[in-house]
Amino acid sequence: MTKTILIVSTTLLIILTIDFVIIFIDRLTLPYNSEGCYFDEKDSLVYYQQSIIAYGLLTFILLMATIISTYLMIKKIKTKATLK
Repeated sequence: MTKTILIVSTTLLIILTIDFVIIFIDRLTLPYNSEGCYFDEKDSLVYYQQSIIAYGLLTFILLMATIISTYLMIKKIKTKATLK
């Protein structure tokens, strides 16, 4: 049961981490003006340069959670394999 929960949570964390990495890199490469804004004419959205810090922090937190979850999953799988 806990093995299944660890596998599902690790998979979800990997998907979320990849998603936030893509958003972070996308926002990092936008051509902001001197006021720190980027206006997307296609979607009529304004992106602020300050959001890079938030996306970077969330990416880092998710990456650490993914690493910890992966470690626990591998440890749990190895423990079950050695008990058999």
